Amino acid sequence: MADYLLAFQTGFVYGVVFSVLFSSLLLVLIKINPEGLLDGLPPDIKARYGPVSGKTQRQREPFVLLFFLILLGVPLLSIRRYDLMTVGVPNYVELFVNVFTLFMVFNIVDLLILDWLVICTITPRFIVLPGTEGMSGYKDYGFHFRGFLKGTIISLVSALIFAGIASLGYLILGKT
Repeated sequence: MADYLLAFQTGFVYGVVFSVLFSSLLLVLIKINPEGLLDGLPPDIKARYGPVSGKTQRQREPFVLLFFLILLGVPLLSIRRYDLMTVGVPNYVELFVNVFTLFMVFNIVDLLILDWLVICTITPRFIVLPGTEGMSGYKDYGFHFRGFLKGTIISLVSALIFAGIASLGYLILGKT
């Protein structure tokens, strides 16, 4: 019997875990080198600052691996946890609800805490790139909201894919 509330709750809990891990890693990267944030900033700041340096690209490499592990690992753990909490095999829609909730929790945390609170409202010195001090792009709430909308579409597509892969895995393993 489908339990969409439990799928939502599990996705929410793992969404918080995902958000803490991903956000912490991102803040460490930015603290090491604020240029690591450049891709997520408005066009006026990118234009004034210029392209990402080779040093920053090299510094990003270990972080990319860790981001990738979080991006794959936490949703899989959420699916596994949900599977252990239910009777029978979760259906595709349950798996979708679980993973979509997880990604949307992060998308909301990213918008409200990282983008609007930290970048737009507080704007700590460690995130301001040299030569871009006082630029209006740091207060561009609309830019980050548009990013949130893109993140919603990415969350939707990612959840469809994760749910499909998990459903296929259950089928291959003979769990029906």
